[in-house]
Amino acid sequence: MYDLLRLARLNVKYYSRQLQRIETFSRSIDILIAIGAPVSVAAGFWFFKTDVGEFLWKTFSSITAVLAMTKPFLQHAAKIKKIEQALIGYRGLDFDMSLLANEVRSEKTYSKAHQKQFTAAQNRLKDLAACRT
Repeated sequence: MYDLLRLARLNVKYYSRQLQRIETFSRSIDILIAIGAPVSVAAGFWFFKTDVGEFLWKTFSSITAVLAMTKPFLQHAAKIKKIEQALIGYRGLDFDMSLLANEVRSEKTYSKAHQKQFTAAQNRLKDLAACRT
């Protein structure tokens, strides 16, 4: 029972971190594309008329153009949705297992009702594992 509780808690932490990482990456790409999009406006700044500035701006513009073209193929929205679904499932499992562990501790017994709750939690874990693949 406590192994399943630990597994649920670790997966909540794992998927939370994964979600944060992919959302940050996606947001960074969006910001870079937004900055690089108005090429004609920024190209008029005095710094970008120098040799170094021109090189930097052309490099940055090239990078943002490649990012803009490849972003749809990265499918961040689909990945985010899948991670969020797994995270929601593991948070629910974590909550259920926490309740079960607290009941067992307070009653100081592992009854048939607790066994049924544990079996339901195991089935929920099985469903979560099937959804991830």
